[in-house]
Amino acid sequence: SLYIAEQSISPLKKPDGQIEGFVAIQIDASEKKEAEEKLIQAKMAAEEADRAKGSFLANMSHEIRTPLNGILGSARLIHESSKEESTQQWIQLIEQNGNHLAELVNDILELSQMEAGQLHLQPVFMNPVEALQELLEKYEYPAQQAGNSIKLTQRPEYIPPLLLDPLRFRQVMSHL
Repeated sequence: SLYIAEQSISPLKKPDGQIEGFVAIQIDASEKKEAEEKLIQAKMAAEEADRAKGSFLANMSHEIRTPLNGILGSARLIHESSKEESTQQWIQLIEQNGNHLAELVNDILELSQMEAGQLHLQPVFMNPVEALQELLEKYEYPAQQAGNSIKLTQRPEYIPPLLLDPLRFRQVMSHL
């Protein structure tokens, strides 16, 4: 095995400042160097695992989105072509649950993008109250089905447009 040493040499001085000798200290740093090497290897393995996880999440979210979009598209076609109220309610439930699942898949993909430092915000000036009203419409039917109601109360009456990323704003509000 390789022997690695750390050394330190310091002068010994007399009271008048003249150097009378040196003190040398040598420490066996082999174990320390070996531990550093193991730490570097572990860090590289963790980074590779993180890259693999990000790639897996991105691929899986794509693989889930494709059939989910097919299901939602089919539900939309049935919704538009059927006149029966009971069918309409069932299709609406499929659409709502499918959209919720699509949002979860998007959240997973965004998490992997955030971890990879690839998530970019796209802020625009928007009216947050209008965005909240649109969001509440989405949850109105499921709330009614559960025996609840959703209502937006606004104070003050006027809120100026704010610089927000619309998608992220809706996501945050949806989670709340």
